[in-house]
Amino acid sequence: KSDRVVGIASSPDGKGYFITAADGSVYAFGDATYHGSRGGQRSNGAVVGMAVDPTTGGYWLVTSKGAVYGEDAPNFGSASAHPVPSSIVAMAAAPLGAGYWLAAQNGHVYAYGAATHESAAHGRLTSRVIGIASSAVGGGYWLATADGAILHVGKSGSYGNVPLRAHSEPL
Repeated sequence: KSDRVVGIASSPDGKGYFITAADGSVYAFGDATYHGSRGGQRSNGAVVGMAVDPTTGGYWLVTSKGAVYGEDAPNFGSASAHPVPSSIVAMAAAPLGAGYWLAAQNGHVYAYGAATHESAAHGRLTSRVIGIASSAVGGGYWLATADGAILHVGKSGSYGNVPLRAHSEPL
């Protein structure tokens, strides 16, 4: 039995997708190729997200404590070696592979491999971070907050926010 769904990621060619649950179960749809899962295995924290390696088609799962588990995707490191001050909430793959970002609820971003720009959101948050997406032009990402704000870092560009400021949540 799997737990609640916590993440979705497209296959490298966009003709399929993967879904993951908090227990680490992974399901593949369309042309997405299943590479394994953490379902039924002990993990360092609940799985909170996933990202697909664009070069291998494998994927990473990330837990709230910053542990990263790769399924046919190279390991570039994790934040679980030291206590993270705020829960990890999401991850994104570097657009050309060879790295990923882990985003924490407080806006801290951990970069591994070819991913760059750590911790760029400190002091600019109006609400807790809920997601991260990489920019296809490389070198940057967007952080989404619970109140609809979008913060851009590196070469990601700013395209607007969702006007939810009246419903801000405390960090």
